[in-house]
Amino acid sequence: MDNSTLALASIVSSAASEIAASKYALLACYALLVYDFFLTQSDEVSYMWRGWKNTSLVSVVYFIVRRGVDFRISLFTYSFAHVEQKCKHFVPALPLGEGIPFSTMSNIIIGLRVYALYERNKFLGASIILFIIAELGVGLWLYCTPSLLRNVYVQNLPGPLPPPLNNSDVTIPALHLCFAVVSARIVLEAHGYALRTFWEAAGFQFMQAGYDSVAFALIVFKTFKAAFVENMKGINSIHSLIVKMVLYITSLIFRIVFSTNLAWALMIAFAPLNSKNIFARLTCVSINRLTLSLKSFSEREKEERLRMTQGVNMLAGDEHPRFKRRASWIGTSTFEIGSRQVGESTTNFTSIALYSRDSTLAGSA
Repeated sequence: MDNSTLALASIVSSAASEIAASKYALLACYALLVYDFFLTQSDEVSYMWRGWKNTSLVSVVYFIVRRGVDFRISLFTYSFAHVEQKCKHFVPALPLGEGIPFSTMSNIIIGLRVYALYERNKFLGASIILFIIAELGVGLWLYCTPSLLRNVYVQNLPGPLPPPLNNSDVTIPALHLCFAVVSARIVLEAHGYALRTFWEAAGFQFMQAGYDSVAFALIVFKTFKAAFVENMKGINSIHSLIVKMVLYITSLIFRIVFSTNLAWALMIAFAPLNSKNIFARLTCVSINRLTLSLKSFSEREKEERLRMTQGVNMLAGDEHPRFKRRASWIGTSTFEIGSRQVGESTTNFTSIALYSRDSTLAGSA
């Protein structure tokens, strides 16, 4: 067996073990997105399709992430962009049109949840914005140094395409993978990768994992505190049940998001070149589910508070029940589940209403 045959065998072996695995992961992610679409479409129609008057930053970000990821993965899964000639035109859309913006928008959703739970603390909000901007800058630096088009990686394997796609200028797309290399600073040295470049290459993903872990800790602390206070006071209300459900759902989703981003960072740092971006798209699915879950819980709590408030006003003789809640173009109120004071939703409204009416009658007498 000559040297050329050995070299070809090595390339084909690499394709079988790495490129095929990456494409199967992409196909699995696509199947997961389709499955999640059918599971959550009814909730999306109920809670997100509210018309332009009810549009907020939350709903805009949700639709961009939801529809953008579906479109990008559908296009990438069923295209021949893996062929080298098309790859060079297609690859800038991967980090700049998918990875970085979708990660940033996911951070906005998580940041709004933290910001809402801590009663719209301005210092915390400013810190979140600064971190998101810093992470965005790191991502752009990694992918655009020295230029994005010089970071294109195409796995070249010999062999013609089957008819009618055969062309002497192209090769078998099934044995090709097209993606942007993370940071041109990653260099292949004689004895392996430079250790310093591991952490540079995965800097964006490690920042993402750190952001998720801190946000998760803040959310769990605040929500658990609210649930613990209600348990200590022996309160068993709809609000208490909603808080516990939100704590469970949020903690589960954030564990998935954190684990995915951490695995992505480790893959970027240590995995073979063809397998680095397997976990790149799974976070968006979790973020979409988190947004819908919080939106549905928010609507349920709103209905319960409205029902209880109307009961108070009717018992007190008020012919015009009033329900006031802070709202803004950002949509922060969607994520305030678990942040409101316990007394707001667990007070004995009946006794207050009767006391108010009795006091009024006594005063008039």
